[in-house]
Parts: sequence; C-alpha cells; structure tokens
Amino acid sequence: MIDEIGYLPLGQQGSNLFFQVISARHEQKSTIITTNLPFAQWGNIFDSTTVATAIADRLVYNSEILVPVFARRVVILSAWLPCQ
Repeated sequence: MIDEIGYLPLGQQGSNLFFQVISARHEQKSTIITTNLPFAQWGNIFDSTTVATAIADRLVYNSEILVPVFARRVVILSAWLPCQ
C-alpha cells in the first residue's frame, strides 16, 4: 500500500525508481495507492507527464478506482489474481 502519493514531488530519480517498482508489480502483485490528486496532475508528482502516464497505465489496467463520497481521496486498487 502506498498512502498519499503526491504529497511531495518525487523528482527524476524517485520517479524512475517508483516506475520500476510499479512495473515489477504489474500483473504480479496487488497494489493499493491513495492520493488527493487527479490523474491530470500526476505530471507534477513525477518528473514528467511521460513517466506519470506510464505509471498510471500500469496501475489502472485491471483495476478498481474508488472515489469515496465524503472524502477527497482517490483509491486505486490494482489487484492481481492468479488464473485457476
């Protein structure tokens, strides 16, 4: 679980490392991320909109995006379920 992504910008090195973590987990492990920022502002968190788009693409594939009614937080549930 990654709580409050976007609280601080990650910079180039942090963005690259975060991308590697998300890419390694993509379709392998479940991931939960919370944030107050819409996807349109993720370019401000990560070093570029290119990296932000690549991360968002991997996170939303086969995911549930929850927006609680009484909260300003978005929850992304990227669940990996093995084939039976």
